Amino acid sequence: MLPEKWEGIDRDLPIPFAPDICVEVLLDRPTTGIANRVNAYLESGAREVMIIRSRGQVQCYGVEGLRKRSIFEVSLSLESIYFDA
Repeated sequence: MLPEKWEGIDRDLPIPFAPDICVEVLLDRPTTGIANRVNAYLESGAREVMIIRSRGQVQCYGVEGLRKRSIFEVSLSLESIYFDA
């Protein structure tokens, strides 16, 4: 999150909004319900949600749906040893 978003937030309490970028790693998780979680992040104020799937594929979503790339110009280098072949 941008530093200015932290101003005035009690860090001992849950954050009252989503950060600008939310990331979900689905290595050992079922993918059911992922669309609902993506929508929940976006409705809570996230500008982008990145989903990292079991084979290391990265998908970026915004309120308009699936994006070709991150609007934040984030690029991830993922080691293949952590993913299913």
